[in-house]
Amino acid sequence: MFRVISIFLCSCVQVCANTPNFSGSVPSLVVKTSSQDEYVYFPQTLVWSIDHARGRHMLLLSYQTDSDALHEDGWTGNTWGSGDIGRTWQQVAMPHAPWLFKSCVNRSTAMMCFEYPIRAPHSGFGNQTIGVLRAQIYDGTNQIGTTTATIRFPASKPMYEWGGDTYLMVTDGAVLPLHDNNTLAMLVYGNYKRDGRSGTNYSIVAITSNDGGLSWNWMGTVSHDPLGPCAGPSEHDCVRLAANGNIFCVFRTVHESTLCSVQSADDGLSWTNAVPLNASTAAPNATAPWGVEPKIVQLAGSGRVVISTGRPGIFLWASGVHFTGDDSVGGWTGFNLAAHHNARYSNTALHYHDVIPSTKETTSYTGLVTIPGTEDVLVSYDRLANGWNPAPWPSAASAIFVVRITVSGETTL
Repeated sequence: MFRVISIFLCSCVQVCANTPNFSGSVPSLVVKTSSQDEYVYFPQTLVWSIDHARGRHMLLLSYQTDSDALHEDGWTGNTWGSGDIGRTWQQVAMPHAPWLFKSCVNRSTAMMCFEYPIRAPHSGFGNQTIGVLRAQIYDGTNQIGTTTATIRFPASKPMYEWGGDTYLMVTDGAVLPLHDNNTLAMLVYGNYKRDGRSGTNYSIVAITSNDGGLSWNWMGTVSHDPLGPCAGPSEHDCVRLAANGNIFCVFRTVHESTLCSVQSADDGLSWTNAVPLNASTAAPNATAPWGVEPKIVQLAGSGRVVISTGRPGIFLWASGVHFTGDDSVGGWTGFNLAAHHNARYSNTALHYHDVIPSTKETTSYTGLVTIPGTEDVLVSYDRLANGWNPAPWPSAASAIFVVRITVSGETTL
């Protein structure tokens, strides 16, 4: 009897102490519209880099600057940098400007991965499966090098061609070093040629590189579920879990009512079946993350996984401590970024009209990084004045912000 009671009390203490608390800074304005017909939105790239000239780490934020219509050659963007953990920002002149990039992090440098791989001109491969991912290495001050990275798919796994020389295959910047320390793995999503052009038939695919990102080879399919609750796997992000070393990935689906997840225990050679995150109700009142373009990090101290996503709304979510990939343990706790923005940002002209804003006021695309040595994260997000159209300048402005959030509440065991 005593043993049973002791176990019950320990479990109760652990569950109660597992719930995180959130506290946030005053949001910092990065940029806002300053001219007619200007696009300022989709701030989904936030990445640490190195400013060698000043001997410091710096943040880079890239956002989109043209319409969200499908562009065969990718989207244009601007990049801003911060040397004081996001408090102040200035525009950074990037190589290959003005393209929007994704934050493919490779050790101390940022490998700028662009949206769409293109077939090498006059490669002689015709409609076969070699592609080129435009990329560059940048350290925050100087261009280190510019290269095109080939992506090779086996003849039995050709990708669907969007048109011209472009494959419908998109990177969200999810790059992880594998355990051998010499191999990088990156996820991309798109359509295999056999599946045609259909969002429901999207697949997430793993590719690997043994030369620092100069060339990539097909590794395998991560998720393809055209009929199930995780149909249409697309925008995604991954983290390696400290508790067990597994690669844990979350992704958007065609349903958008919740995110789905997969795991790999063998460095991407095989993956679990995709499952929705553990939620008891549907968005916007769900008890687990939902939405688009999820970003994921893990806090070093508590081992909590933190996810930023939304639509409707913009939210930050934290798991229980020492997360193992099983979100039935500890569940998820959400933090409303739009409500926090309205409560802390003084300029009411840049407030949201609804604390669960629709696409009229935000894309719900975010960037997310941890702040080393802390249990804090930095989140980037947008506030739109005219939906996905240019703001009616000068009477109103769209803007991009970052905010620092502390995630506290550790287990007492």
